Amino acid sequence: MKSLEPDGKTAMSDTNTMRLSGSPNFRDVGGYLTKDGRVVRRGMVFRSGDSARLSGADAEALRALDIQLIIDMRSEKERLSSVSRWPLGAETEVIETNIRADLRANNQSLSQILHDDPTPNGARHMMQVTYEILPDACGPSLEILFRHLANGKAPTLFHCTLGRDRTGVVAATLLKVLGVPDSTILADYMMTNERLDADATRKTAKEFLWASYGFEANAEMLDIVSLVRQKNFETSLKFVADKYGSAESYLAAFGVDVDLLDAVRRRLLE
Repeated sequence: MKSLEPDGKTAMSDTNTMRLSGSPNFRDVGGYLTKDGRVVRRGMVFRSGDSARLSGADAEALRALDIQLIIDMRSEKERLSSVSRWPLGAETEVIETNIRADLRANNQSLSQILHDDPTPNGARHMMQVTYEILPDACGPSLEILFRHLANGKAPTLFHCTLGRDRTGVVAATLLKVLGVPDSTILADYMMTNERLDADATRKTAKEFLWASYGFEANAEMLDIVSLVRQKNFETSLKFVADKYGSAESYLAAFGVDVDLLDAVRRRLLE
């Protein structure tokens, strides 16, 4: 498969200047150029990590966005351990989709990989498997996102715990079918490494691995489970290409037909 290279000129936009201290990976999915010269509308769709540590200033900034729909892709375990603090308006709808294709979501098959091989090689294998199962795990959430966007439910926010893996796959699929170049989509995905506090993320991962598996992870292993990597991103792309042929066919398998897709394009592209 062709290797993707980040393209900073097309990938970075002024939509991503808004920073939330309590959810640093929050950002607008809009502002990107498409291959046919259009632009993904700003202020319509946002991606993020969880909201448990939002500050008062963060909440005020979010209220101004008037978010109408929040898709929480975390598992029940994650939601109970990190209660949402999104400022909800009178019209805000919250949908919980319970995606468990993530180590933090108590996915037993992923946990077993690390249990059997608590080494950097085991961590790399676990992340590869994660990105192989994420597309199918995220499919129902994508159908909900597209259906609500087509019906005018925007601004919309979707998120997981860090706004990294599950959120990254959903954001990449949306941008792909809107016609954003692969290099720009990759740059948006890799931006997570700039947004998140790497040291804090590694510390959390170290504590999680000790509590869950009883071993002291070294620096290499912590980087593998804490940072986004191009190879993982390409694993999901390859899975979709091999199983479905295209992003459009992938979405169709989960109920996003041509009419629904065209309606989302009309609403999100200018």
